[in-house]
Amino acid sequence: MPPGHGLVYLAALSIGRASFVTTHRRLLIPLTIVLSGGYAAWGLFVSGREDVLGALWFGCLIAFLLRGRQPTVFVGAFVIVTYLELLGTHLGIWTWQVRDPILHWIPMGNPPSGAAGGYGFFDAAALALAPRIDAWLGGRSRRRSDGLQHGVVQQPVAAHHAAAVGAVDT
Repeated sequence: MPPGHGLVYLAALSIGRASFVTTHRRLLIPLTIVLSGGYAAWGLFVSGREDVLGALWFGCLIAFLLRGRQPTVFVGAFVIVTYLELLGTHLGIWTWQVRDPILHWIPMGNPPSGAAGGYGFFDAAALALAPRIDAWLGGRSRRRSDGLQHGVVQQPVAAHHAAAVGAVDT
């Protein structure tokens, strides 16, 4: 995953944990549903490119907003991902394909309207698949990282017994 995507996740987390967002979550979560739903409907019925993938990802976003452990993070994801996708495609920095590159038959917009839900979908898939992949590898990833003093992801900072950034639930 390119480093920029990590920054997008960090921005969504920062927005989702901002005091304004957490204080007004009862307003912002439904507002995000309405705005993202309108955007998904526009992508399906009005836009110049039919956006079925965006509508599917919108469904994922709804699930994370209504059932997720940290729904305000997905409010932040909607804000930052939608902003960056609209800006990047408008400026011609990138262009989304006409059809989903994996299934090939699902049309998608440029950008897909529900891209923020796509981020959540990939995050959930990674969390679900990581233990299985690790078990399939025989736990080698854990054995390799045991005893690393300066690993990439490490809860305590060296021997100071303090969290580097703090544990975060996705």
